[in-house]
Amino acid sequence: MPGTSVQDWLEVAAFMYPVIPPAQVKWSNLETLLVLGAKLDMPAILAHAAAFIQNHMCLLDMAEGGMRFIWKWLPLLDSAGLDEVCALCIERAVQLDKSSCSVESRLRGLSSKALQRLVLCLATDGYCFACTPRSVPRSSYPGAAGGHYKLYNSEEVASILGQELP
Repeated sequence: MPGTSVQDWLEVAAFMYPVIPPAQVKWSNLETLLVLGAKLDMPAILAHAAAFIQNHMCLLDMAEGGMRFIWKWLPLLDSAGLDEVCALCIERAVQLDKSSCSVESRLRGLSSKALQRLVLCLATDGYCFACTPRSVPRSSYPGAAGGHYKLYNSEEVASILGQELP
C-alpha cells in the first residue's frame, strides 16, 4: 500500500499474529495502529489502540509536541471512528484547558460529530461524562467548594439544549 512502510506493517502484523512476547501498544506505535487500523478497516487493531488510550487517559496532557499531547490523538481517534474514546478525550481536553479548544488549527479535520460533542462539553464546563446522571459533591472538582453538580451524559445535554447528536 503506497505510503506505508515495512516497519508500519510489522507493527500491525504483530497484533494480528501470535508472537512471543505478545505485542503491546506503546505511545511510539499508537499512531501507526490508529492510521493503518482505520485505513484498512481493522477493528481488532483499533480496539487495541482504543483500550490503550482509555487506560492512559489521565496521562494525556497539553504539552504541545509531546507524545501525550491530547490534540495529537483527537483527530486520529475521530478519523478512526472511535467515537466513544474521542468523546472521552474531548472531555479531558476541556477539563485540562478550555482555551485550547478554540485554536482553529486543532479543530480542522475533526468531524461534525466530534465538533458538536466539543461544543456540548464546553457548554457544560467539561462535566458531560458518558455516564448515567448522578449527583457528585462539588468539592470533588478542582477549585470548587460546597454544593452539588448533576452530571449528564452527552445525549441529555443535547436534549436540554434542544439539539440532536449526529
